[in-house]
Amino acid sequence: MKKIISTISGALFLLAVSLPITSIAKSAEFFSIGTGGPTGVYFQVGNAICKMVAKIQSAEHGRKKGTAKALRCSAPSTGGSTYNIGQIMQGELQFGVAQSDWQYHAYNGTKPDKVKPFKGLRSVFSAHPEPAQLFARKGSKIKDFYSLKNKIVNIGNPGSGQRGMMEILLKAHGMSTSDFKKTYELSSYESFQTLCDKKIDAFLYLVGFPNSAVENIHRCGGYMVPLDTDPIKRLVENNSFLAMTTIPKGTYTKQKKNVKTFGVKSTVVTNKDVSNETVYDIVKAVFENLDDFKRQHPAFFYLNKKMMLEGLSAPLHAGAIKFYKESAISYPNHLYIGYAEKSEKKEKKVAKVVEQEQVAKVVEQEQEEIKVKIKKKDTTGPIIEIAEAITVDDSSYTLKGKVSDKGSDKIYLKIDGEDIPIKRGKFKTERYSPVDEEIKIVAIDKWGNKSTKMVKVTIDIKEETVAEKLEPLNPSRAKGKTSGEKVALIIGIENYTEAPKANYANLDAKYFFDYARKAFGAKKQNINLLINEEATFVKTNVALTKWLRTRIKADQTDLIVFFAGHGLASSDGKELYLLPQDSDPDLLSKTALSRTELFAEIISLKPKSVTMFLDTCYSGVSRDEQMLLAAARPIRIVASDEGEIPNNFTIFSASQLNQISSGLKEAKHGIFSYYLMKGLEGKADSDKDKQITNGELLAYMDINVSQKASELGRQQNPSLAGDPDQILMSY
Repeated sequence: MKKIISTISGALFLLAVSLPITSIAKSAEFFSIGTGGPTGVYFQVGNAICKMVAKIQSAEHGRKKGTAKALRCSAPSTGGSTYNIGQIMQGELQFGVAQSDWQYHAYNGTKPDKVKPFKGLRSVFSAHPEPAQLFARKGSKIKDFYSLKNKIVNIGNPGSGQRGMMEILLKAHGMSTSDFKKTYELSSYESFQTLCDKKIDAFLYLVGFPNSAVENIHRCGGYMVPLDTDPIKRLVENNSFLAMTTIPKGTYTKQKKNVKTFGVKSTVVTNKDVSNETVYDIVKAVFENLDDFKRQHPAFFYLNKKMMLEGLSAPLHAGAIKFYKESAISYPNHLYIGYAEKSEKKEKKVAKVVEQEQVAKVVEQEQEEIKVKIKKKDTTGPIIEIAEAITVDDSSYTLKGKVSDKGSDKIYLKIDGEDIPIKRGKFKTERYSPVDEEIKIVAIDKWGNKSTKMVKVTIDIKEETVAEKLEPLNPSRAKGKTSGEKVALIIGIENYTEAPKANYANLDAKYFFDYARKAFGAKKQNINLLINEEATFVKTNVALTKWLRTRIKADQTDLIVFFAGHGLASSDGKELYLLPQDSDPDLLSKTALSRTELFAEIISLKPKSVTMFLDTCYSGVSRDEQMLLAAARPIRIVASDEGEIPNNFTIFSASQLNQISSGLKEAKHGIFSYYLMKGLEGKADSDKDKQITNGELLAYMDINVSQKASELGRQQNPSLAGDPDQILMSY
């Protein structure tokens, strides 16, 4: 038997080597994309490109459509930006992911290394933004970049973007590695565990957010340090490929504050010698499958075609230009190679002048700092002039006051942690709060002297003027007895960019904010209120995917969702959609929230219970009977009910699927929203047992909503999907 097997193996080998080599070589073209560490987003960029390339392969290679020849893509983990560019220059890599600053330095041969310009470098497209993130060990007492002195710091492995950026920051702050107690040269992948093991005090990381490795840093006690010193601000001002940015609080589970920093963009680059056909096919693969590409990592969520041609310095590859022209995608003139060559001499002259101006500016700044040090310091904080108690008659109001300091001409002001500009000693800011609030105002002079003032604001909203038959809404009557953690997502959209107004929807949402607190017991910090332009498609998705994940504890949290605005059914009536502020009714699948996907996302978070109040309809008509669709076509609703929902879901809808959800002019609310909130005040408690069940609330709303709708010559009957005997609230 062994002899037979060896004979067969030998025959197969002879057959293989007897085949023409060209038949194998022509079957596929192999190329590699240099990335970064295996936990970083660069690695995800390279592999996402490979996935998109795989989608467009030809039929002869097992695919239905795509390129004329097979492309075989690999995206190995590498040392990062400068390593990738160096390997591209040597012909070892065909493509690479690199920071926008290192693309600029490599092409122009500029600082910090002043290497020979790599004029063969070519841009392909940009990917995600990646802010610089400085992580410090718990207990290290590091509060800014200067605090790194006498600390143990990982400066990054040679050739990495982290190492290069650390060197730039050191130079900008007048520091060097000798200022550190000890240094390491670890990769970004190694840095995380080393910090958690308390072997280093800090390290720098450039990556898109959110990032799983960064999440783990927070879990082991690490934290992000702000990078907003004056030298950093000057660095951003003088380099177009940099920008200040903020990583919002809640991005990571234990991140409790906004973190100000700056950053670059990740870019995909190649060599001019790579074939036009290959580059064309890769750009085509990504741009024609952009929605799929964006789903490969959360850092890609905000990408669009315009953003993907920003932050580039090296000229575009001819293959990329071919695709962009065919697809009518515009790109900056300086990315065309002919334009770049013509402008090179002029840019050098301008750069020299700019450099001279920068030197003069630095000298002037240093002289000013010396004067400040010599001058006797004032030890008293600034004077904040504003009343300690204020009463306003609207949830939207203007907070204003004065601030001054005898010994300082520069004062920095923060209100509840947000930077507020000062003009001629005066400040003002627009605020919104449906309930009373206490505001913290902090003023700091240039020497660091601080003054703090607390201001109590009472919201005294006058009762609505409504018809005699209607009682004004009064949230204070909704005195619910609650237990457990409550989270509320409230959305109200009156003014749409691509659809008629949904009258009073924003006011519905603002009022429900109070009822979420009073009736259901949700804390203010656990309520997300999105009004009009705050409720775009992107911002709504961020609230659903990112914000809720930071608030909901699996099997513990009760979720309340309120939506007032437009709804619409698909043309075949099989899918229902909720419309964010910028939705296009003619492009529902791309610009609106599918009910199916919305429910799936909420289910994935595993809340203890979900209660949804949907003041919308799906008939294709607004509250005042304007058609939502450009072609005013009637819609046949195929779905006759809400469909199956999980046992822990309760859904109140404003109307049946083929009815209009109407507005109530005399109350300035939607009919459904008005009677929903009146019901929560206790009106729906038909048996007076201090409890309101789902069924009681539905019965109360059905009687009153249908009667009011009838007076308007319409038919509207609220519906309930869920257990009618379930207790909604007690009081």
